[in-house]
Amino acid sequence: MKFHLRAMLPAIAVLVIGVSARAEILEQIVVKVNGDIITKTEFEQKQVAALRQRNLQFSPDQTEELKKAIAEITPQLIVDAVDELLLLQRGHELNYKLSDEQYNSVVEQIRKDNKLESDEAFHAALKNEGMTEADLRRSLEKQMIISRVQGQEVMQKVGITEEEARKYHEEHIAEFTRPAQVTLRELLVAIPSDPKGVNVGAEEEAKQKAEEIRKRALAGE
Repeated sequence: MKFHLRAMLPAIAVLVIGVSARAEILEQIVVKVNGDIITKTEFEQKQVAALRQRNLQFSPDQTEELKKAIAEITPQLIVDAVDELLLLQRGHELNYKLSDEQYNSVVEQIRKDNKLESDEAFHAALKNEGMTEADLRRSLEKQMIISRVQGQEVMQKVGITEEEARKYHEEHIAEFTRPAQVTLRELLVAIPSDPKGVNVGAEEEAKQKAEEIRKRALAGE
């Protein structure tokens, strides 16, 4: 089976249901690949996430700026969505699944990282993100499947032998060799000038100050 990530083009459709001789629109389909779909709602969530990643925030009166930002990110998001569906389909073919043990381990780490010590705090945090625990599990399983397929189906095909790696290293030795470097940092303590000549007291005071600074630097400050 050949696996071409970018061989499919997104299809735009509308999911409908017949009700008393009329059609009721349930959800628009933005991407469809081999029967699997991404709905308009799901795609809009991806757009919001992409804007957040870029730290882009818009006020209600910045509608034109928002439209422009969405127009810029949408083409790549569609390509990524197609890739995602293809990777997930391949993972399902290989029967990849997130086990209960794996899920519990990840959740435990999430709770630890976010200091969510109680179940109530954990579910409240999920609710704040507009998610249920079922949503979280689906998201984690999707990430796991995509990661495994990329690692086993993609990365294995671009691997090189040890002999090839050694030959490349020998032919490009300069790229792997850096000259020795020394980094020097200085803190200068000025000694006030004295028209009468060297001010021994001021010089001694400056030396003491420099020594104090040196000790602080060595201590990690």
